[in-house]
Amino acid sequence: MASGKTGNYELNQWQESDRILMEEFNADNARIDAALKAIRDASPLAKLMEITTTQDAAQVDLDLSGIDMSQYAALEIYGQTMGASVFVRVNNRTSFTTRTSYSGASNQINYILYASGSASYTTRHHITFSGMDSNPLLGEMAFANSGDSMDGGGGCVNLPAGETLQSVNYYVTSNTLKAGAKFLVYGVRK
Repeated sequence: MASGKTGNYELNQWQESDRILMEEFNADNARIDAALKAIRDASPLAKLMEITTTQDAAQVDLDLSGIDMSQYAALEIYGQTMGASVFVRVNNRTSFTTRTSYSGASNQINYILYASGSASYTTRHHITFSGMDSNPLLGEMAFANSGDSMDGGGGCVNLPAGETLQSVNYYVTSNTLKAGAKFLVYGVRK
């Protein structure tokens, strides 16, 4: 039997002369498990996916079809690419209608984000998708590259009624995305 307890979580501590009991280990594991769950539940972000490419590619697809979107108020995607200017689509769609002003004017575009890049610069981009359980808004994008310049853009677009977010597609029209591209997908819990 343990002769001492830790100060914060009252985990068992043994002296050399103490008898070690399985029940004490199980009780400690239950306390640790509960504490870790409380920390996870308190965080608004859930890491859903992390991908690092292992070869050069003309397109990288993030398959989101296995994510229960109803659990999240938004998705945050962080990407880091090198080797070319990057365009982003969703669901491999080649046409989107974007609002360009508060007056309701719109444009047809074939991508939701463009971030310029080159073989010698690392380009970082961040996309927020909100309203995940009903007609997702493909929202604000941010980008920067290590060449001390910023170039690119995107619009706020909605998927057509009834269409859900299934994939995010990073692609290039010249050159390739170099191996080592990184993508992190987080869900913002409701």
